[in-house]
Amino acid sequence: VDDSLVFTDLEPGRIYHFYLRSFCGQDRWSPWQSFSFETKSAFDECLSAIEIIPSPTAECDTETFTTHGATDSGIPATLCSGIPDDDVWFKFTATQRSHSISFVNFCFGGGTGTGPGRSFMTDICQPMIVELRGQTCGDSIYACMEVLPGLTRTLGLPWLEIDSMYYIRVYAADT
Repeated sequence: VDDSLVFTDLEPGRIYHFYLRSFCGQDRWSPWQSFSFETKSAFDECLSAIEIIPSPTAECDTETFTTHGATDSGIPATLCSGIPDDDVWFKFTATQRSHSISFVNFCFGGGTGTGPGRSFMTDICQPMIVELRGQTCGDSIYACMEVLPGLTRTLGLPWLEIDSMYYIRVYAADT
């Protein structure tokens, strides 16, 4: 009996549920068991950071992202406390000496992390850590802030170098 199954074309950062039971012989089956798994986020690593295009005006587009499916990128936290085991990455090229980016912690839950197992069904409401990094894939950290659940904070960037690439790493404060 072939006991493996390969799923293709799954969406990144999404939770999937499936059910399983065993055939015990003589028309007997085990009870159904429910399982879940989460696919890896599409912007889980610095090299796959989502590009943000700075707006030349104060009018900006709003987009929603999550840390679902995010894992540890292997870069330790430095200025802010927290465990970056569910970090996601963004990048932008400075078009002016000053930019501002606002972050809202909607509290949709965190990624899988590397800590003790947790239910994928439960949203986790915890502070969000935002880091501004530069150089090659975020080797240098310039700023850090914490965004509490349900709140909005703006990262003001008054000293940027025009045409330089900057990286933003976001992760939940706890495992």
